[in-house]
Amino acid sequence: MKTPLFMTHHSPVGAYSSFTFGAFGKGVSIDMESPRIQAERYDLYVGYSQSGRVMALPFREDVVIKDESVEVFAEGNKEIKQIKKNLWNFFSEEEIVRTLTPCVDRFEAGRISLEIYTPHSQIEDYEKEEPSAYSVCPGLLFRLTINNEDGLTPAIGYLGLGHNVLRFLHSVQRNGLIGLGYRNSWALLTESDSDAYLLRGDRLDQMLQNDINMYHEKGPGAICIKAQPGEKKELLAAFGFYTADPATCGIETMYCYGQKFSNVCDVCRCILNNADRIQEESATLDSTMEAIVKDPIKLQIIAQGIRSYEASTQLSTANGKYYYNVGEGAYCWRNTLDLAADHLPWELYRNPWMVRNIMDLYIERYSYIDEVKFKEEPERFFEGGMSFTHDMGNYVTFSPESYSDYEASIVPNASVYLYMTTEELLNGIYCICAYALHTKDGMWLEKRADVLRKLLCSMENRDHYEPSKRDGILKAVSSRSKLVGKESTTYDALDHSLMDASGSLYVAVKTGCALIMLKECFKKIGDMEHYTRAMEMLRLNFVSLSRYQTEEGFLRANLYSDTDSRVLAAVEPLAVPYMLGLTGDDIMPIKELLLAHIRRCMQEDVCIEKTNGGIRLSSKSNNTWVSKVILCLAVMEKVFGIDLEKEYPSAMRELQYWCQVSAKDVSISDQILITERAVIGGCYYPRSASSAIWLF
Repeated sequence: MKTPLFMTHHSPVGAYSSFTFGAFGKGVSIDMESPRIQAERYDLYVGYSQSGRVMALPFREDVVIKDESVEVFAEGNKEIKQIKKNLWNFFSEEEIVRTLTPCVDRFEAGRISLEIYTPHSQIEDYEKEEPSAYSVCPGLLFRLTINNEDGLTPAIGYLGLGHNVLRFLHSVQRNGLIGLGYRNSWALLTESDSDAYLLRGDRLDQMLQNDINMYHEKGPGAICIKAQPGEKKELLAAFGFYTADPATCGIETMYCYGQKFSNVCDVCRCILNNADRIQEESATLDSTMEAIVKDPIKLQIIAQGIRSYEASTQLSTANGKYYYNVGEGAYCWRNTLDLAADHLPWELYRNPWMVRNIMDLYIERYSYIDEVKFKEEPERFFEGGMSFTHDMGNYVTFSPESYSDYEASIVPNASVYLYMTTEELLNGIYCICAYALHTKDGMWLEKRADVLRKLLCSMENRDHYEPSKRDGILKAVSSRSKLVGKESTTYDALDHSLMDASGSLYVAVKTGCALIMLKECFKKIGDMEHYTRAMEMLRLNFVSLSRYQTEEGFLRANLYSDTDSRVLAAVEPLAVPYMLGLTGDDIMPIKELLLAHIRRCMQEDVCIEKTNGGIRLSSKSNNTWVSKVILCLAVMEKVFGIDLEKEYPSAMRELQYWCQVSAKDVSISDQILITERAVIGGCYYPRSASSAIWLF
């Protein structure tokens, strides 16, 4: 399946870095601890020269060709103007065949192909063995192939970089490697004892056109390889990232890879030494995922989603402890817990220990005990219980213990920065239970059993302080929100029907799902008292869900406030229980209720945009989120057996459009203005790793 040209992250797991390119005429953004495309970009020089014609892929900002341009030279006190001809011939988008898989981004045009391998290595669980240099290596593998088997003259393949600021690029010729780099921060290198050679100078095009082997420490540079007539030649190059600076503050850590490598040349050497292994493992993982996910559209969305996720990942260490972080894209919140619940499909598929690592730190440093109040008694506070912060800080800074950087007790804007105590309580349960049940890590489950008991108690207290008045619906507001008077959900950027946590349909369904997982965990450890309590609250929750049903058959967005919004988002919490095999008999009492709701939501001009068939999460909001639409569609298909292609044929294709066309200049966006098919926020966002739900 041919993939359009759009910006794509190419990122080693845990390096918080990305080599981002792929859009026509947009160049390359080399992102280090900056999960967004930089204003100052590099040009990627890649193509071939043959018989005096220099061909190039269009990954440069000077793609628009002008036949003539003027250079001005200073000689003494005179200016000499010289007309020069631009020799670059760029391939059009139609001439390029791009194939994007979870591990490989491949471009083919004319005689060349360029492949970029994103190593999705499983990083060793540090509680069982030390992470290896290979698994944490902050580098990428490039393979340039030039096919001159039917050629009559020699052909030169080239791969390089250019920048209009001279100091941003230097040539590297050391330690048996040649190429280009910037300080000790990054480098594009290959073996110096191979057939490759380095060209550099202002008129790189002339050097390539005339096969002139020149070198001048100015202008763009390229690693080159020559194929004689009848030959096919291959160039393997490594792109490495590196910093010896601290990875984080608040908790002082260093990057895990800093224990394994001394400089960026060491990183590139590791990639080149393991080139065969990287290619073999990439082919194996791609084949495995393709065998599971038959739909090529879904597979490409997975490929794009997990790349954006990995661009936001950071693995650091200090004093023998490891800290895994997923930044919230351009917003940079550290390990946002409502995102962590949606990252579960990919993390549990590939590196389950990451979930345990995040939750261990949440339990130990970012949990808290609060009191709660109820709307009917606004002046009284009652026992609340344990919950978690929204995040662990921002960018490379850990926030103080028990506090996030996002949530504020006094906020100037009532739609954002509110506390999410109830939502994060449920997300914490999701992550703890999903890890324990998926991995069957009984020892860790026993270790965290008391935490699960406290979390169940916290849920009960947020239902009602009097046990006899509990109905399975969470309605209390945390004492941390006492100056605002309400809590929000992860959907704080959508309409009011999804924002308010108290009485929310979305929260009510998520409450039931959390209880399903809790009861399974209590059953695993033989705690029948808390198993029974979870079962009783689940029963009440299911009974109360029927109170949301309207005469028209859909479910009200909120039990306590008047709104005519129809929220398809209410069904997405079922995704994780499905992944764990818990959406069979466990949800039978509410299955028909939710299916009826889906059917009434999935109508044109309700949750289906009539102009393009895209999916709304709420009928009253034109702001739709890619990651959550993915989960809703997966639930519809996997849990309710709906044939999406037959019944809603535009839904998946529009989802693909948002990822590959709407967001082509920003790699991915999680917020799309559905009527205009335009990006409005959530750029470079990791949450679309939720697409890995299709692997289960």
